[in-house]
This record gives sequence, structure tokens and C-alpha cells, in this order.
Amino acid sequence: LYEMLTGRLPFEADSAVSVAIMQLQNEPKPLRDINPAIPEGLEEITLKAMRKDPGQRYQSAGEMLGDIESFKKNPGIKFGY
Repeated sequence: LYEMLTGRLPFEADSAVSVAIMQLQNEPKPLRDINPAIPEGLEEITLKAMRKDPGQRYQSAGEMLGDIESFKKNPGIKFGY
């Protein structure tokens, strides 16, 4: 989803090991820093799905789908994650 919206990978490095280390130690760059036209609600959905702490991510595809449906109905929505 991140790559689809930004045209970039969330972490880029010269090797798979370096990417793995970045995934563990760094947060992905906010989508709107790359493309300010991305709606804030869609950025929130994407970043929540990518959180490092599994307890802070979506707990099911249905939960994520619920937020996507809310976003579709109201593209100006802010979830406040």
C-alpha cells in the first residue's frame, strides 16, 4: 500500500540485511512528506498497518477494511492514530 501510494519503498538500502535493520530501527517516512496530495486519513491507515508493535497494527483485515470503508465515505476523515 505504501509503495502503491508513494511510488517508493518505505525503506531503501543497498542490501536486504540493511533494509531489515532499517525496518527494525526506523519509522517509514510519512507518505504526505513524499506526496502531499495523499489524504491524511489514507496515510493514517497505511502507517497503522505498518506499525512495529503488532498490538498497535490492525488486528484483522476486517478492522482495516472498516477504516477503508469509512475513508471512502468521508475522504476528509482523520482517525487520530
